[in-house]
Parts: sequence; structure tokens; C-alpha cells
Amino acid sequence: MRNTLVRLSTAGTLAIVLAPTTILLAISLTILSGDSLAQTQMVLVTTGSTMPEPLYVLWGDEYHKLHSDTQVRYLPVGTSESAKNVLSGTGDLGGGDAPIPEKQLKEAAYAVVELPTILVGIAVFYNVPGSATSIRLSGPVLANIYLGKTTSWSDPEIAKLNPDGKLSDLPIKVLHRTDGKGSNYIFSDFLSKLSPEFRAKVGTNVSPKWPVGAAFSRCQDLLATAAKTPGAIGYAELRCGEKLRIIDRANSQRCRGVHEAIDENHQ
Repeated sequence: MRNTLVRLSTAGTLAIVLAPTTILLAISLTILSGDSLAQTQMVLVTTGSTMPEPLYVLWGDEYHKLHSDTQVRYLPVGTSESAKNVLSGTGDLGGGDAPIPEKQLKEAAYAVVELPTILVGIAVFYNVPGSATSIRLSGPVLANIYLGKTTSWSDPEIAKLNPDGKLSDLPIKVLHRTDGKGSNYIFSDFLSKLSPEFRAKVGTNVSPKWPVGAAFSRCQDLLATAAKTPGAIGYAELRCGEKLRIIDRANSQRCRGVHEAIDENHQ
């Protein structure tokens, strides 16, 4: 299965609940040590996206080394679910891949502060057997694929971007993520910026109303399906592709074609 790295990134956000009497809502546990002296340990509960989970867990572990009386637990429940928890005051911290709408922030049970924390990258993967080289795709062509307008790998718009390559007549089989995923927001935001039609019909959202395609909750399932489905195209977190060893960094030429085409249209 081929892949291309796309410069689709957004600042991941960390939402912090500010309660009326304390900066962070936390769980306090009283522990009796061997000498019967009471010690208080604070546990901060963080929910968020699966994408930045390793980084947030690492930060929590490093913080605990410096402050042994405080633990940070990260639960990867997804961007939308995390936002609901934080806005209702049931969580201490929330890590999401999409900003919380201003209206929801104003209606939150407690004051919530959003801080940009990380950059997240999304990769586009495709499975087109028989193609000798990487297939070049532009942002507008990707948008048309996800609008259901471009349905074949031999479409004239794709052929125009690949004049020296032989394209398959395979139908394009679109794969996307289920509702509430941060990768949906990043990818749909990218397509909305390059295609006015996509922006008008689908727009930027963690739960886009995709007109075509099969939905997958986990990036691993999407990529596994793409790998065994000729003609498939999908998007997923770069980390997910690396973890499954789908991305071959030793052969950067495989990624370069679409990357350059997208950059040219993004400028």
C-alpha cells in the first residue's frame, strides 16, 4: 500500500477546567504510610484524543517524577467525548485535536481555558496495485474524491497530474473515520481550504457528513482495510501508519509525488 505525507497539521489543544475555588478539579486520595502519617496524593484525570496519547502520557510521567504527590492519568476516549467531559466539569484536563466552539465554551459548567500544545500530522494512504510510481494528487482532487465526484483512478484530473504514469481503471473506494475524531477535523479543514465546494457541502468538522465512503472508528482498522482493498484511499494519523510499519521512510520517493502536488495547490 502506498502512502504520502501531507502537510496537514493543527495545534492540538489542552482544555483546562477552572473551578470556582480551585484551579483544577482533582481526586484527592489519603494514603497511610508505614509510620501511620497521612499523605495526600492528587490524581488529575485527563481525557483526550488517541493521537497525542504517547506524548501526554510521557509528560504526565515526567511531571510525576518532579511532583511525586501528583499523578496524571490519560484516558484516550476521543476528541468529542473529552470535550463533553471537560465542559460538564467531570474531567480535569482534556486533550483534543479540534478547538471547542465558542458557544460551547460560554455554556460550560465551569470556566474552561484552551491552550495550544502540539502539532498533529495526517497522512493519506492509497492502494493501487500496478502503479509503477507514486500517484500525484492535488488538494482539490482529494476534495473531489471525498465528495464522490472523482470515482476512478484513471479520472482525467488524476491523469493530468500524472502524465508519465500508467493509471489503473480501478474504482476509488473511499475510507474515512467515524464521527467525533480529531483526524476528521484536520483533514476536512485542509480540504475546505482548497475546495470551496467541499467547504460549502461538507465543511470543517470532527463529524463531517461524508457523502461517500466507509467509516472506521480506529485508524488501525482503516489502514488494515485499505491494505487489502485494491483501489482504496484513506487518511490516518502519521503515528498510526508508522506504528503499523506501513510508511517506508527508506524510500522517500514513494511519498514525494503527492506531497509536492498538494504543497503547490496550498500556496
